Amino acid sequence: LLVSVLLFSLVLFGIGTRYFVSVQYAEKNKRIISEKLQSVRIEVSHKVGHEKLLTYDLQNYLSYILAKFSNVFITDINLYNTKGELLASSRPKIFTAGLLSAQMDPEAFRQLSLFSKSEVIQEEHIGNMVYLSGYIPLLNTEGKLLAYINLPYFSKQSVLRSEYSSFLEAIIKIFILLFAITLLAAILV
Repeated sequence: LLVSVLLFSLVLFGIGTRYFVSVQYAEKNKRIISEKLQSVRIEVSHKVGHEKLLTYDLQNYLSYILAKFSNVFITDINLYNTKGELLASSRPKIFTAGLLSAQMDPEAFRQLSLFSKSEVIQEEHIGNMVYLSGYIPLLNTEGKLLAYINLPYFSKQSVLRSEYSSFLEAIIKIFILLFAITLLAAILV
């Protein structure tokens, strides 16, 4: 009875810990994306904030600065016009290969354009791969919408999942050790 009660409480504790760790993992990812979005917006705004409208004539310049900032922030950067169409990208091969659509994610576009959200971070898919993607509006110096900045966050997902897995592995090992000690104590009692 003692062992079964302890085992039951350890299992409940393990489930609670797993839930807490997964929530913390998701929040950490969103916080990282949000910070990068803000930084990228500031940098891109310094370069094109004086423009009244971003057109396809500026596509080469925009691709150049996005590629430059992509190397600094170690993430892909896409720029969509006010209609949700791809204007420029730091990695255009993803779009030319057909892996991603040249249209902005419809739900993110709806949240930003209709509901005037200041930032949208959501899960998106390429085939079976799930990744987080963040969107933020880019305004000019007059406060008018120029474009939407998008950061598809592929790079750090595997690192953060690895941290998450190793933490859960350590917790499971501790639970097994505690259960073994409890079992020995129960036998002795």
